[in-house]
Amino acid sequence: MRELKLVKEPGFIYDLIYIFVLRFNKEYCLSKDINYQKANEDTEFLTKIYNEYKDIPGELLPFFYLKDDSECLVTERYFEKYLGEFEMEYNFTTLYNELSDVDKLKSNVIEYYFPDFPLESYNDTSFISLISNSIRSSNYNDSLRSALYSFFIDPESIVKILLDELFDVQSSLRQKYESFGDKFFEFQTNLDLDFLLDKLKNDKSYSFNSVDFYLIFVYPCILRKNCVMCRFGTNNVNLFLGYDHKAHLNYLASLEYVPDLDTFGNAIAEKNRVDILDLMMNSGEITIKDLEQILNLTGTNAYYHLSLMIKANIVKARNKGRTVYYSINKEYFTSVLKFLKRYI
Repeated sequence: MRELKLVKEPGFIYDLIYIFVLRFNKEYCLSKDINYQKANEDTEFLTKIYNEYKDIPGELLPFFYLKDDSECLVTERYFEKYLGEFEMEYNFTTLYNELSDVDKLKSNVIEYYFPDFPLESYNDTSFISLISNSIRSSNYNDSLRSALYSFFIDPESIVKILLDELFDVQSSLRQKYESFGDKFFEFQTNLDLDFLLDKLKNDKSYSFNSVDFYLIFVYPCILRKNCVMCRFGTNNVNLFLGYDHKAHLNYLASLEYVPDLDTFGNAIAEKNRVDILDLMMNSGEITIKDLEQILNLTGTNAYYHLSLMIKANIVKARNKGRTVYYSINKEYFTSVLKFLKRYI
C-alpha cells in the first residue's frame, strides 16, 4: 500500500533555483519548458518571470549555467544530493548555509567545469595561474569564462553577491507563493496519482516496477508549471510536479502519434518554414543566430517559426550550454510517410 505526502518547501526551492536558471538560459527554457499546445500562454508566463528578475548580476552565471544538457551546478551539487532529506529538514536555510562555504563551493565549481583539474594544487600559489589556463583553453563562451575568472580571483565577493541575491529573490518568491494559494488548492484537488503513475510507468526513462510499495513524496512547483521530475530515494519516490503537469503529460503523450494533416500542412505551408527545413537538411543543426544571418529573419520571427514547427513535432531542440540547436525530427517524418502510404 503506497503512502502519499505533499511537501511544499522543496518545490519552492526548485522554483527559486529556476528563476536563476531562466535568467541565464532563457532561450533553452523557452524551448524546453513549455507545453507547445499552449505555447503562447507558457511563453508569456516564462517571459514575465524572466523580465521580473533579469537584473540578477551576470557574475552568478557559473552557478546556474546549464552545461551539456545537465542540471546547473547549484541543482546538481546543492539540491539533488538532499533527495532523501527533502521531507525532513531541507529548506532555504539549508541551501543558504551550504553555499556559504566558500572553499567547498570553489571545489564544486572546479569539479563541475574542469573535472580533470588537479585538485591537489588547490592551495598552491600557482592555483590562479593553473585555473586561468584551464579557463582560457576551455570551449566555454566568453561570458562564462569572464564570470569564472571573476569568481576564482575573488570568490568571497562573488559568494556574497550570490547569497544576497538568493535571499532577496526568495523573499520575493515567498510573497508570490502567498498569492498563489488558489494554485496550490487547484493542485491538490486535481492531483490524480493513478493517472500520473500510469504515465510514468509507461515511460522507459523511469523504472517503476513495484511502485505500490513506495512512499511517495509530491513537491508542487508554481513557476515550473509543466514540471514532471521523478527522483528515487532509498525507500521512496520524489515527484516534483508543476501545477499544470497533467496537461503537459497529455501533450508529451500526444507526440507519440501522427497529428492530423491540418497541423502538419499548416506547419510547412509557409516559405520561411520550408527554408528553415532546407537549412536544417543541409546543415544538420541550426541556431536562431543562423536564421538571423542566413535567412535574414529577426530573432522574434525565427523563434515564432521554430515554435510552430516544434509544436507540430517536425522540429526538435537540444541545448549545449546556453545555445539551443534545432534539427529535423526525422522520426516524425517517417511516421508521416507511413501514415500517408495508406492513401496509395
